[in-house]
Amino acid sequence: MGTMVQTTLPDYKGCPDLLNLSNPEAIREIHRRYLDAGADIITTNTLSSQRISMAADGMQDKIRELNLAGVRIAREVADEYTAMDATKPRFVVASIGPTARMASREGRYTYLALREAYQEQMEALMEGGTDAFLIETIFDMENAKAACEAARTAMDRLGTKTEIMLSMTVADSTGKTYSGHSMDDLVCLADECDALSVGFNCSFGAEQMVPLIHELSTKTSRLVSAHPNAGLPDAAGKYSQTPDIFAQHLSPLIAQRQLNIIGGCCGTTDEHIRQLARIIEMNQTIRH
Repeated sequence: MGTMVQTTLPDYKGCPDLLNLSNPEAIREIHRRYLDAGADIITTNTLSSQRISMAADGMQDKIRELNLAGVRIAREVADEYTAMDATKPRFVVASIGPTARMASREGRYTYLALREAYQEQMEALMEGGTDAFLIETIFDMENAKAACEAARTAMDRLGTKTEIMLSMTVADSTGKTYSGHSMDDLVCLADECDALSVGFNCSFGAEQMVPLIHELSTKTSRLVSAHPNAGLPDAAGKYSQTPDIFAQHLSPLIAQRQLNIIGGCCGTTDEHIRQLARIIEMNQTIRH
């Protein structure tokens, strides 16, 4: 979403989440571009839409509005595309980011603050009609635990079941997070919260993520997801990996059926997703 906001609105310098209120049509158009490229799932523009992160912009009292707007924009567009082709339903997954806090090092107070902030965000997302929560870019497992606990509390409070998806970001090829948590820790949390899927996002490029996905697929029976970056950024912060190269690196995982959910993170565009969709379609044709 951040990459697409930069290309769609090159002069915009603020938090992308705020566009849900100030420029909803731009977010709607980004969702349409991904769906036109063949996406089955779109994520809401709500990565930072909880009060801990939004305090930096003085928007901590607008959490409900930000999340309701973000999920409703995505829901409307997804339902529009499903109505055009009922054989290809489109799903909306709520993007839940990690914040800049680290509960494993900052202690119980931070854990409770995170849990409260996530619950407020998740209740609005559920009311708006999300199909699942994507607790993503996990760099601290305690933060993710707080989010999972908040999700369960929100479900109990609203009396609605919503799937949980977990996606971790790692610091290097060992598969550990910046806080030192491992792939095994992620799998344990997924089992604890009965997550629909478990996987990796962000981190580095597709090629470097492949061995981690190979390993993860042997450790869990849950759906496995991968959303790598378009390579690593250069000195100017640009991601240079082309859609063709990006998809080629991931194609063995698709051919070997070691992935259930695949997409892109930093630096990826609708063209990256279009290339992935073509490879998936080719593999389905070969199997048939």
